[in-house]
Parts: sequence; C-alpha cells; structure tokens
Amino acid sequence: MKGKCLLSFALIFLFILGGVGTGLFISYLHHLPHLEFLEEYFPPVSTVVYSSDNKLICQFYQQKRLFVSLDQIPKTLIDTFLAVEDSKFYSHHGLDYKAIIRAFWVNFKAGKIKEGGSTITQQLSKVLFLTPKRNFARKIKEAILALQIEKKYTKDEILELYLNQIYFGNGAYGVESAARTIFGKTIQELDLAQTAMIAGLPNSPNRYSPQNNFSLALRRRNHVLKRMVGEQVISEEQFFSAVTSPMEILPKKGGVIAPYFSEYIRQYLEKKYGANLLYKGGLKVYTTLDSKMQEAAEEAVYTGLKIIDERRQKRAYPDDDQSPQAALIAIDPQNGFVKCMVGGRDFKSSQFNRATQAQRQPGSAMKPIIYAAAIEQGFTAADVIIDSPFILPNSDGRGKSWKPENFSKRFYGPTTLRQALEKSRNVVTVKLLNKIGIDTALSRALKMGIKSPLAPYLSLALGSSEVTLLELTSAYRALANLGVHIEPVFVERILDREEKIIDEHSFSRQQRALSAQTAYIVTNMLYGVIQRGTAGFAKRLPFPLAGKTGTTDNFKDAWFIGYSPELVAGVWLGMDKNQSLGKGETGGKAACPIWTSFMGKALESYKNIPEFPIPSGVYFDYIDPVTGLLAEEDSQNKFLEVFKEGNGPNRYSTSQKFNLDEDHYLHFIE
Repeated sequence: MKGKCLLSFALIFLFILGGVGTGLFISYLHHLPHLEFLEEYFPPVSTVVYSSDNKLICQFYQQKRLFVSLDQIPKTLIDTFLAVEDSKFYSHHGLDYKAIIRAFWVNFKAGKIKEGGSTITQQLSKVLFLTPKRNFARKIKEAILALQIEKKYTKDEILELYLNQIYFGNGAYGVESAARTIFGKTIQELDLAQTAMIAGLPNSPNRYSPQNNFSLALRRRNHVLKRMVGEQVISEEQFFSAVTSPMEILPKKGGVIAPYFSEYIRQYLEKKYGANLLYKGGLKVYTTLDSKMQEAAEEAVYTGLKIIDERRQKRAYPDDDQSPQAALIAIDPQNGFVKCMVGGRDFKSSQFNRATQAQRQPGSAMKPIIYAAAIEQGFTAADVIIDSPFILPNSDGRGKSWKPENFSKRFYGPTTLRQALEKSRNVVTVKLLNKIGIDTALSRALKMGIKSPLAPYLSLALGSSEVTLLELTSAYRALANLGVHIEPVFVERILDREEKIIDEHSFSRQQRALSAQTAYIVTNMLYGVIQRGTAGFAKRLPFPLAGKTGTTDNFKDAWFIGYSPELVAGVWLGMDKNQSLGKGETGGKAACPIWTSFMGKALESYKNIPEFPIPSGVYFDYIDPVTGLLAEEDSQNKFLEVFKEGNGPNRYSTSQKFNLDEDHYLHFIE
C-alpha cells in the first residue's frame, strides 16, 4: 500500500512538473527571438590591412574577427573543439541529455552552477541571442533555441558559425583571429599543442588566456589534449609530443606595424566608406607600405633622435618642456607608392602625424623648386648671379624692407646657379626668383605637388611659406621621375568580404610638371649638393643620390629631401612648439644623417642601382666654373656641365683678364 502511494505521488509530481515545464516552454517560446535574421546574418568582421609584401599591418574592428569558411579550417582543429566542447555534436539534435543530467547532478551537489552540459548549438544560441548570465531561465531558453537552430540549419553550418562567432579573449573573436592574436599565425599554421590551447579558451577566455596566465593556460591545454586521447582523436605518443613541445606566444596587445601609416589608412577608409563598413564589413586593404623599409625608417628616426637628445643634454636646455620630433616618408618615384612613414617620436604619446599634418617652413629645401622654375624658363646651371648685398623695399607687402643674407653672413661675388644651389646661397636664390617672377615659381610649385598656400613674396626663395613633409617630398619626386608628378598613393586595391575588388589604384592622377630635360638638370645639380655641397654626409653611400638640405631661422626646423633613381625620401626634425632644436642643428647635421641611415638600409635590396637616366635633348660640355662660359681646351680649371640642346654658352671664358665690361655684364645678373 505504501509503495502504491509513493508511485502515485511520483506520477502526480511528474505530471505537475511536466505541466509546469510545458507551460514554461510555451511562455518562453513566445518571448524568444526569431531565427529569420540568421538567413542573412554574417558576424561583424574586421577590416584587415596588409603591406605590399603581404604582412598584416593592422586590423580595424568592432569585434576582432576574421571569418573563415569551414572548408578552410583544418580537421585537427575541428576534432579538437568537438573533443573538448561537444563530442556527440554530429549525433544529437541540439541537446545532449546525458550531459544535461550529469551537469544537473554536479550542480545539485555543489549548490551552485558549476557545469553547463551545453552543446555547441546551445553555446551558439547563447552568444547570438542571450545574455551570459547563468540561471535556470536562460538555460531553458538556450535549449529551446538550440532545438530550433538544429531544425533549420545543417551541422556544418552551425559549426562554421560557432567557430567564427565565439570569443577567445584579448579582443579576438573566431578561431582565425585567436590564432593570429595569440601566436601570430593562421589556423593552417598551428601545430597540435597550439590548436589545443586555442580550443581550451572558450570555457573561460580571460582566465585561460596564455597572455594573461601562461601556467594556467598550459594546464588547460593539457586537459584538452587528455580529452582528445580519451575520444581517440590522438594517440598517447601525440599527446606526450604535444605537452612537451615549446610554446611561444605573442606579447599581449602588441603594437601594429607602422602606426602613423595605419592611422592615415584608417582615416582614409572611414572618410570614403563610413564607419560601419570599416569596422564591421571585413574589407581587405592592400597598401603600398614596404615592411622592411618601415623598419629601417623607424630605426633611423629612433637613432637620430637619440643622438640629437644627447647633444641637447650636453648643451643643457633647462627650460625645455618637450623633446625634438622627427618625421620620415619615402615614395617610389615611378608610381607614387608611399613605401614607409614615420610621423613622430612615439605614436602612443602623440598621434599627430608630422609627415602629413604638420606645416612647417622648409627653409632651403624649397630652393630646388625655384631653380627648376628658372631652368624651365631658359636659365642654365652655368648662368652667373653676383652674390652681393641688396635691399628689397616693401618685401612683405606691408612696407617693410628686407636685406637677405647668406647663412654664413658673407657674400661670394659671381656665382653660378649650380654653385649657389650646392652651397645653398640665399642671396643668389632671392635674386633668381626676382628675375623669373614670383608667379612663375608659384605655378611651378603647384604643378610639382605643393598644395599648401604659398605667400607671394621673395622670401619664398628661402622657404618662408609652410608646407608638409609629404607634399615637399612628393615635389622632389617629380624631379626623380623626369618631370612627371604623380599624386602619392597609399592603397593599391581594396576587396570586400566576398573578395571582389571595390577600389584599385590607377595611374590617371599624373601630370607633367617639368620637362624631362629640366628635371634631369636640376637632379644633376642636386647630385652636386651631396658631392660638393651641404649634404656631404650622404656621400658615404655607394648609390647615385641627389638631394637638398633645409634649415630655418634659429634652427627651428631641419630638413633633408633626397632621392636615388629608385626611391625618394624626406626627413624633417623640429619641436612641436616651434622652439629651437639647438645651435648648429642644421639640415646637414641633424636631418641628413637620419636620411642617410634610412636610405643605406632601404636600398640594400636593390642590386646595381643605375645612374640617373639621361633624357634626350641635353648635352654636356666643359665650362669655366668662374664665368660659366666654355672652358679652353688646356684649362686647368674646368667643369663638365649639362645643358639643354641649343641653350648652352657659345663663347669661351676669358677669366684670366676678367672684368665687368659691358659684354660680360650682360651674362651676369646683378
């Protein structure tokens, strides 16, 4: 009788429990989200940015995720996840009832939720639709959703979405992003031990992260490997080999390659495509950056600033509240591809990009544009201007007079244009600009790529108007490219998440800024700046090089822009608050060594760099460097000069009996 009562009581209890369960099921079913959105659902995917040599530079994301299809995921990785998370995944219909009962018993004994018993499908329903809060109601909802998902989608579809959706800690979502974040590898490159470590993370991503707690992560990895042995996925021999293998991981939150370049790309993409596509759309961006050149640039800037810091410390600047800054940019002269960029001393402390955003006076680094305009107007490198004092009334348009001076405070008398550029003679350059006209120089600067507004005064010859390092380096590139200017290019092509090209670089943005003959003549003159002039430091490199130094008043800015036939690079140094770098910190002393260090390493991979190409329409002849006229055959003082055809001197020098008679005066510019 007693047994019958107990049986009746049990049946009544089960009936009530079933009724309550049915009622809860119906109630929850009405309040659960619909699955229709999964038909077109695609998880937010990172935009990835690559260098020209296919290295990952950075990612832009809301959730750091790189989507991979199931057929791209190695079988070992799939088997590992199934072994540790859901060994019966392909046999159940969304719920593993044995696991649920086992978890219920464990939790009952513990008096709290310690074990979930969730299948992969349940875990997917949780991360897609529910909160992570662990309670009875959520578990019921999770189970209902799992059953619905299993009816609507195949096992492979569920597994693919799961492996791309789940969180692995340190900002990484999905297996591909986890592999790159932790090991710097793709999932195809992972070994068994690394695969097991990743598979152990979803249970508690931050707790088991090897970047947070390496020893705990190893224990979790070994647990995963034991489960794999138990599920007969791997052998005992494979287990022991994996647990004894060395394990190297990336530092937590490692810095991106080329941070200033990366931020420039981010701003470009957001402006063009919007934030939603940038951070969620899974774009693949292939840039022009060369990772090896970037390393060389960063090392050159770091070393150069360290040397300048030491010099400043010796001079003791007690009132300084800041450190010198530097910027470097390099461009391929043939196609305009920006190969590297350094925008400052330290991106973490200052994101202001001094290569693209800082407008500073270029000083004498502006002079090649003035000389290019003159050569284009018919002047020659052998023309002579007398370096002598003169005063310019109303030089700034406000009635103020100006008496230009050379850096040395001396005057040198008759000076060829080549000598004036090589030695950076200010007075000669101002007189030359006065002769050709300011409008002529302004027009030429615009064609060569200078976009910043330039003040229409003769002080333009000495670089009084502010420009950016990017635009001035780009202007020199027109000289290196035989007169053709191409807008700087940062991105070669962009692909959408379906691998379709949505943007690709074209060479339509180019124009002729100078004749090929003018560009070569100025290049030949700038070659002399390195061989005989203010940039002698660069002469130690075994490549054909041309370039120009620049220094502003009170040593506030130091520049060097130069190039080989293969690469154009510019360096700027200065203080953000426009203070002095220190006495003697000229373009030749401060900027040129950084440029030389960079170019030496950047050009190492180029074999047999040719001389600067000589275009048709020019010829060489020996001149007397004092008068600029043709040199006598037996002259002991002659120089091989280059001229445009039909534009060179046709008289021989009479320097031995030199005087300023009327005939010679016509050849000179006072």
